[in-house]
Amino acid sequence: MYWLKKELQKRISSLLSIPPEDVRFDYPPKLSMGDLSLLSAFIVGKREGKNLAKLAKDFASRLRGLPMVEEVSTAGPFINLRLNHGEFFHRLHRNRHRIEVEPKEGKNLIEHTNINPNKAAHVGHLRNAVLGDSYHRLLRKIGEEVEVQNYIDDTGVQVADVVFGLLKMRNLRPGDWDRVGEKFDHYCWDLYVEVERRMEEDPEALKERKRILKALEEGKGEYAEAGRALSRKIASLHLETMERLGIEYNLLTWESHIIALGLWAKTFRLLKERGVIRRAQEGPNSGCWVMDLEEGGEPREKVIVRSDGTATYVAKDIAYQMWKLGLQDKDFKYKIFKKYPSGRLLYTTTLEEGEPGNFGRARRVYNVIDSRQSYLQKIVKEAIRRLGYPEAAEGSVHLSYEMVALSKKSALALGFQAEGEAVSISGRKGIGIKADDLIRAVEERALQEVEKRHPELARNQKEDIARKIASAAIRYYMLKFTNNSVVLFDIEDALSFEGETGPYLQYSLVRINSIKAKAKERGMDFGPARWKEKEDYWALVHSASRLDEVLEKVRESAELSLLAKYLFSLAQAFNLFYSKYPILNEKEPEERALRFALMELVEAKLKIGTYILGIEIPERM
Repeated sequence: MYWLKKELQKRISSLLSIPPEDVRFDYPPKLSMGDLSLLSAFIVGKREGKNLAKLAKDFASRLRGLPMVEEVSTAGPFINLRLNHGEFFHRLHRNRHRIEVEPKEGKNLIEHTNINPNKAAHVGHLRNAVLGDSYHRLLRKIGEEVEVQNYIDDTGVQVADVVFGLLKMRNLRPGDWDRVGEKFDHYCWDLYVEVERRMEEDPEALKERKRILKALEEGKGEYAEAGRALSRKIASLHLETMERLGIEYNLLTWESHIIALGLWAKTFRLLKERGVIRRAQEGPNSGCWVMDLEEGGEPREKVIVRSDGTATYVAKDIAYQMWKLGLQDKDFKYKIFKKYPSGRLLYTTTLEEGEPGNFGRARRVYNVIDSRQSYLQKIVKEAIRRLGYPEAAEGSVHLSYEMVALSKKSALALGFQAEGEAVSISGRKGIGIKADDLIRAVEERALQEVEKRHPELARNQKEDIARKIASAAIRYYMLKFTNNSVVLFDIEDALSFEGETGPYLQYSLVRINSIKAKAKERGMDFGPARWKEKEDYWALVHSASRLDEVLEKVRESAELSLLAKYLFSLAQAFNLFYSKYPILNEKEPEERALRFALMELVEAKLKIGTYILGIEIPERM
């Protein structure tokens, strides 16, 4: 419907001599009232103080020769358009694999995942990565230029704490880390909790933390070397975790490289020169470089550089954001970090030998960070604006989302003691479920179901199907809730083959593949489809035609739940249709050909949508 609305908008604007923005559409509450409802009389009449119903009739009388429109009628201030269903269906079917949303010019840069490289990823990180990856898939599918970065904070307090734990508490140097007896990031998960307890009890440990933090920023000495080794080892393990859900990146950027390249030093100088920050002379922030802000109507000082000279997280983020937006005159060198099975190359910034690259310099930068960081993201944007780059600041977008908790039932199934109805996450207290453990548990549950349904398959086939089902279950569940909703993840609900789940979408496409395979086995020749007016047929076409406008809404809002819910409703509509109108057993050739073409239309739209959600389709369910 998207492409037709665009065509109608131009034609109606000309016929009625009104601006294109006044040509807006909605859907009537019932298809029996029409296929599209034109709101122009309501919009223009309200603005100009005219009789709405009279204006609607006047406008309707002037709408002649509209493409694919068969009938124009009015209902009060609304103008209802009934389309030529056959013409519309054939055009839609011919172009069923095409996305007609117009791509925007300029590069999009999506930064997501960004896990501190000090311990294993937890389930909350999966929501971040899945959201960022699916938004990237959407923009790329539309035809826009997209770059995906994963920012590694390798100079932060969390890394300093685990360096302290490994070197001072466990006496483990980098050469010893492969012999800890378990996956290294999982080992560091427990160690980090011990370190936090030590920091609360031992003032000397706090002093040592400051020394380590300083060494990480300066990049020299044993602490810095251990920090580099720790960050790269754990970041590599994070990449393996995300790859299990089909998530890939274009570039790894390291905070230490931002400092070493002088990006932060230059940004710090600019912030001072242009009066964005000042040195506090008194109060609790005395000696710090602060940015004057207002929060809740009250003045507030936000520390950008601490009194000891170390930069805060938000400080380095300002420098990094400026580089991403092409506002820095320095650039990194790059080298290949790894090659994914898909063939995509993952690059990394480097301080060693490397090559020039074409990274950064984006028109729009999407930072996928949870809602707790909203205030800091506003500071980054405001700092760029105050530095004199208002247009670039507008291209800085915080893609915010809420946290993930685990249902009590799922937590208990994973061997976790749950007191309430949900288990929330606190890395410092060691509360939460590792992402690897959740993926493994869902894969195991999926494998049990596959073995029950398909005992004849080889083990590797069963495991491949289970992996795809588990990935779909997790990804869809993370996306089906609005970004501002907390996700209460439940393994059984996510894996259900019925209801609003990833496996249900897979089941629908596997069913379509099975119908097509059986048709091929029987040597069926369907011939060209001829439209036959039937309410159920048009309802399915109407539903399938809405994909493009859903994609445009998702692009503008970054609300992937809109696409998830749309795909579920389309799959549900097809399954209800198929139960009422079987295809292969239909004896009348023209009827069979039309139903087959309707199925092809739905299949094409579901495939586009499931690709964007990152859902692979298994050979069987």
